[in-house]
Formats: sequence, structure tokens, C-alpha cells
Amino acid sequence: MEERLESIHIENFKSLKKFDIELGRFNVLIGSNGSGKTNVLEFFKFVNLCINPRRDPPYPFTPWWGFNNIVYLGREDLPISFEMKYTVLNKEMKYLASISGSAGKFSFLAEKFSVSDLLRIERDYSSIEYHFEKEFLEKNKEIIQEAGNHPHINTEELFSPKVHDIPVFRSLLKHHSGWSAVHSKDMKVCFGQFNVSDNLQNRNIVPFISPIVTQNNIPNPLLPSVQDFLTNSRIIFLRQLNLDLIRQPSPIGNSGSLGEDGKGLVNILFNWYTQKGGRLPHLISTALEELFPNWQITFKVTDDGRIMLNIVDGELALSPTSIPDGFYKLLAILTAIELKPSILLIDEVETSLHAKIIEYLISLFKTVAPTTIVTTHSPLVIDLVDLEDLILLERIGFDTNVHKIQDPQEMREHLVEKGITPSESWLYAKL
Repeated sequence: MEERLESIHIENFKSLKKFDIELGRFNVLIGSNGSGKTNVLEFFKFVNLCINPRRDPPYPFTPWWGFNNIVYLGREDLPISFEMKYTVLNKEMKYLASISGSAGKFSFLAEKFSVSDLLRIERDYSSIEYHFEKEFLEKNKEIIQEAGNHPHINTEELFSPKVHDIPVFRSLLKHHSGWSAVHSKDMKVCFGQFNVSDNLQNRNIVPFISPIVTQNNIPNPLLPSVQDFLTNSRIIFLRQLNLDLIRQPSPIGNSGSLGEDGKGLVNILFNWYTQKGGRLPHLISTALEELFPNWQITFKVTDDGRIMLNIVDGELALSPTSIPDGFYKLLAILTAIELKPSILLIDEVETSLHAKIIEYLISLFKTVAPTTIVTTHSPLVIDLVDLEDLILLERIGFDTNVHKIQDPQEMREHLVEKGITPSESWLYAKL
């Protein structure tokens, strides 16, 4: 199933006063220190914390020590706004939100969510309005009428926008439960409902229609799939690894998430190794055979029941302190890809990695990885990727400006004519 982030628009997040960029499958952010590259990656972390709060009441500004440290110029009177356009289940989605943290209080000021040819949902602080596209309703009128006797669906409401005056508190994508569905004989349409609430005692049902079903002919609600695209382990962000943590014995657990610093890596690999009868997933084992052909991965269980990576080079067992940093980073990136996130973010992708490994990973980013956004300072990375993959960031005053190469083929011909590489053009002139 193809999932792809196509574009993002960001306002007032750190130096991203007004940031627009179209994205491909593989995207390389380049720019000087302080140009705003990491800000782009941290934006996704912020969105994740807003939609999937990890505390109650929610406060997604904690990693940055407060809203004032992530809003443009520290101006708490400004909202942070964003719009994402992406594809899930072969449908084009748009999700827009405006968020405030003024006076220490986190709140969604507004949200808009749309599915092409299907519906639009708009929410402000106290109401939700939903619109089903007329063509979709007319096309499926008979099927909708068939659902008229379903206890949870009022078909009259489907044909006109309804406004619910309700005190919603969190993201409309966060709260959904009590699914019901009625589908047509050809399995093209299913109906359902989701709840929007500020507490468990105050539930307000908003119906929706989804044209999506699974291969097993079980109705697959659309909104949870959209939420899944943006939250939890579906957005994986890798930055500097905590190698001391990775090298130390780890309690056996069922951790399925990979932290920014590599937390959970050993557990994930151990679980795969156990489930596959002493093997790792094909993507990982194939990469290791090519890049570290004499190395074998097994696991040690300590006397107190914890686990450690056990690396053997031929017949020589390597102590954790003898294993190069780049090997751990390679494992982390391969594991991130194998977890099949919707968005993969890597800060300073080249750190600790040999050129051969970087080249190998770039081929994976272009073929089997999800939408991937990396930052780099490395001329090698710039010269290995296609010009179409580059996104150039520049700090002007307090703002991050962004652009892509308008005519990559013309630029390639220009570089050949001048006898210089893309990285040389970027470092000493202008790409």
C-alpha cells in the first residue's frame, strides 16, 4: 500500500516563518549551520506530539522547554500552523491545523481535513462542520439509502452539512471509537462513525463514509488510517545515537518503537531474530552480507535475563567497545526502514558512515524506504544523490528560505561544462 507525503506548508515554527516545499520519495536538506534544516525535522516531532499527546493534559512543547522556544521570534501571540498533503490508501488527503501555546495553554485553534472526492471536515474551537462531496453522494445514493435502517446512521444528515456545537478539547483525529459499518455488495463503500469528545462521559458522534476496504473484505475505516500516518511509530526520527545505551544489556521486552537516540533498537532486532528462528529480516541480512560480509549477529542473554548484541567477525567475538559507531548507525537506519514508517527523518545522515555504506543506503531510500527526509553537510552525499532530490535552505535574517533546483537537467549540463561537482557549486558558488 503506497503512502506518500507530497508537500508541507509550515508557518511560525522556529525559523520557518512561511515554509513551502514539494517532496519526492527521497529528500536531502542542505544548508549552512543554523539555516533551519533540523527545524524541518523537528516540525514532524512537534506534529506527532500534538496529535498523539503523551501526557494529560497535553503539552507538546516540553522537549523545547516551552511554546516560546518554538514559535517564530518567541511571539506567543502567533499560532503555529501547518498543512500536509499526502496519499493514503490511494486517496489524496489534506490536513491543516493551527495551534496555540499562549499563556502556557496548548490548544487547537482550528483543523481542516479533506479526502479527495469524498469529504471535508472543518473544526474551530467549539464546533465541527462536515461536508460530503456531492458527486460521491449522488454516485452512491442507492447504497446510502440501503443503510437507512442502520441504527447508527442517519442518512438524511449525510446529504447536508451539519454543525455540532461541542466543547472539543483535543485533535479530532485523536478520538475515535465504536466503529460500525455497512458496505455494498461490491465492497466499494463502507459507512462508519467516530467520536469526538473532551472526556469519556461527553461523546459526540460524527458519521463518515469511506470507500476503502481491505483485501479480506473487512471494512477498513479511513480516519484511523490517516491518524496512523501521522502518529506514534509511523514517524521515525533518527539523530545522534546513544551508543552507550545500545551497547549496554537491555531488558527483554516487546518494544516496537525506535527512539531518536536508538533506544529500542536491540529489543526490536532480538524480537525479529527470535520470531524468524535465528534470522533477521531480509533487508537487514542482505545489507550486512554486502557491507560486513564476515560479521554475524547473534544475541547474548545475561545472567539476570537481559540481552546484548553479539557480533562475531569470523571466529572472533567482538566486544561492544570494539564495534564501530557506523555499524550501529547502519543497523538503526536499516531497522527504521524495515519498521515501514510513513515518514523517515534522519539528521546528519552521513555521520560515522563510510562512503560505500552511504551509497548503499541512498539506493534503499530511493527504492524501498518510505518518504525520507535527511539533512547533510557532506559534499559526498550531495554528489551521490540526484539534483532533483536536493532541497536548499538559506537563513536570511531570522527566516529560513527554501528552494529546489528549477531545471535539474540544465544544471547538470552546466556543471559538466564547467567541470565541477554539485557540491563544489554549492560550496563555492550557488547551486
